[in-house]
Parts: sequence; structure tokens; C-alpha cells
Amino acid sequence: PGAPSSLVTLSLMGSSAQSSVAFESSRPCWNETLCLRLYSLSPSAAPDAVLTLRPEHGGPPLGMLRFRLSDACQLDYSGEAPSLPEPAWHALCPTPAGGEAFMSEVLLLLELVLLDKPAQSLRPPPLLRPSTRRAYVQVIVVGLRNLQPHHRPAARKPCLELSAGGGRVEGVRRTARSETPTARSPNYNEQVLVPVELPDNHLFCPELEVVVLDELFGGLATLRLGFALLRFKDRIPWHSRRSVEIARREEVYENQVFHASSSSWVPTLTSPPPWSDSLRAPTSKAEIGLQGPGWNWEADWAVQVRQGVAAARQMAARPADAMGGGQTDGAGWEYAARFDQPHWSASPRVSEKKSGTLALF
Repeated sequence: PGAPSSLVTLSLMGSSAQSSVAFESSRPCWNETLCLRLYSLSPSAAPDAVLTLRPEHGGPPLGMLRFRLSDACQLDYSGEAPSLPEPAWHALCPTPAGGEAFMSEVLLLLELVLLDKPAQSLRPPPLLRPSTRRAYVQVIVVGLRNLQPHHRPAARKPCLELSAGGGRVEGVRRTARSETPTARSPNYNEQVLVPVELPDNHLFCPELEVVVLDELFGGLATLRLGFALLRFKDRIPWHSRRSVEIARREEVYENQVFHASSSSWVPTLTSPPPWSDSLRAPTSKAEIGLQGPGWNWEADWAVQVRQGVAAARQMAARPADAMGGGQTDGAGWEYAARFDQPHWSASPRVSEKKSGTLALF
């Protein structure tokens, strides 16, 4: 049979929200925001939220996903609208109601917004539909082998239907029907160009759907014998833009002073603390975590060395009261007479500040 029309429901503590219906698609796409408003709720003590994939006209659910509110990301809306982190793929579990088990995944982002007042209004949800560009997927169709339809009549003269990115009629291509050398192992030897709107961010790349169709009653009816999904995002010739747009740099500074009596550098005691951010607020590498689901560290902590013209440019771009940005020695240390005077001094004898930078992208 064809793919069912489906929708998703989000439920938590007696409240639920429902998406629109995706009609007859094996890879439904919604790009919608489901919002639940709850009161007097502690994320750590809240029960699991449940996302359920259901067929439109009832029947057993197609899949289910449970997640904790404590795993949701929390963004700062006090200023300008923040950038959303990358969503992530989650495997749907088979439901207890039974039915056929499908290897399905859902791409989503869970966000928790804390309200100061019960009647406080939320900002309009951001536009979720990714930016795309027109492209063509070239497929060399050789043939089928050992076609054995499950609970279907034997193949007579099958063809292949190929589509990607929503399954619109203008984006569907078919091969010629063939029964050569046999209907169970037909050859096509065709080149098919499938038009598709490919997203700039590869995470949202659709899959190429290949459906085996056969005709009944002399072509008056069409029978679906089987289908397959092919991933091709690794073959997209351009780079993903989204990962560049939300890249965030984290910095931690180690602060030391020169102890004259022992002729050695020792960690600071109070202001600034031994480890701080660029504005001298206490922090450490262990306290800097990921912004939410979908964020990943691109590299390990590394010492940043700035010398020459690059140091001068970074110094001019930083706030006047911020630490770092100036010229460093080969080990990443920056020297000055005081912490509020970030000037380079080549002689450690007159230096009273030693500030090192650890940067992670």
C-alpha cells in the first residue's frame, strides 16, 4: 500500500498540541512549532513529554518518542531574538499498541521558555522552513533484480518512480515500463534527472524516494509493489551554511601575578580570579557547557597565540574594559603592569600581570 497520511501530537501533563496532516508521504515534513503552556512546573521534576506519530484516520500509532524537559534548551530572549541551535534526529520507538515496526526518525528541537507571569505572551515562533536552492539529482537506473512483491500479485510490467523534496507532481519522474528480460528482473538503462529544492543546510536534506509501480487491468489501475529511500546529502557540492551562522567561540583566561619575594608567577587571589572570562567574571573550562541539543564541540581547548598585526586588529575590536586581545608570547601569555592596562611589556621584571587565553571554537 501507499504511505499513510500522518500527523504528530505533543502531549504533557494532560495538555496536547497537534500538527497539520502530511498527505501520503513516507518522509513527511511539517516545519511547524507545537506549543504547550504549563504552570508551576520544575523541569527536573516534570514527567516526560511524549511525541507520537499517528496516521490521519486512526489506527495504531506509527512511532513514539519520550524526552525530558531538563534536556530542552533555554534561550535568552531579553534582547534580540537568539539564533536557534541545530535540531537533532531522534529514533522513534515502536508503540505498545502493536502494528508494523518502522525504522523511523524525527528531526526536532525542544525549547523550554520560562515565563515571569502566567499571562505573559510568547514571541512569534521563528520561521522554520530552511532556505533552499533549485538543483537536479542525476540517477542512472540500470534495473531491478528478483522482484518479489509481498502479498501482491506477480509483477507484469513494472516501472520506477523517483521523487525528492516533498513529492510534488512537477518533481516526480518515471522510467519506461519494462519486462525485459523478465518482469521480475527488468532492465531500464535510463538516465533520470530529478528536480529538487535542496536546503543550504545539509541537515534538512531530503531523501530520494524510489517506488516500484506496476499496472493492472491494462493500465487502468496502478499497483505499488515496493519502495526504497536513498540518502544523497554527502554528494551535495556546496557546504552547509547553518553551521557557520551559529558557530560560537568560547574563551577562558588564566590570570597570574609576579611574586617578587619568590621570583615566580603565582595565581591571583581575588580580582580577577585565577580563571575568568574576558570581563573578569569567575569561570572555568568545566563551567562552560553546550548551548543545548544539537551543539557539539569542534575542537579541544587550545592556547591562543597572538603576535604582530593580528594582535593589533583583535585589540582594536575588543571593548576597552575587556581582557585579552593583545600581543602574547610564544606560550600565549600577555603581560602588563596592571590588569586594567593591557599593554605589552617584553620585560617580565616590570610586569605585574600574566594573562593566558584558552579558546575553543
